[in-house]
Amino acid sequence: TTTKVLAQAQQQQQKQAKLRHGGGLWGTMKETIYEPIIQPATESIVTKYNDLSDEGRFVASACVGFGASKVAIRATVNT
Repeated sequence: TTTKVLAQAQQQQQKQAKLRHGGGLWGTMKETIYEPIIQPATESIVTKYNDLSDEGRFVASACVGFGASKVAIRATVNT
């Protein structure tokens, strides 16, 4: 039984070694959603934001802040 347990533990380690983030829900989400979709989009947005002038950054930040406040207020009022 000891060799069986060791074999199972080794198989588990091999499965987790295939996943760069050690397995689990966060590791799976990070490999399937965050890295291929969210990270490139975030990097693109940051690059474009950094290329804006000071006035452009102000307007972009004002729009994001306004939108976030509308969502927060609407969520509070509807509950």
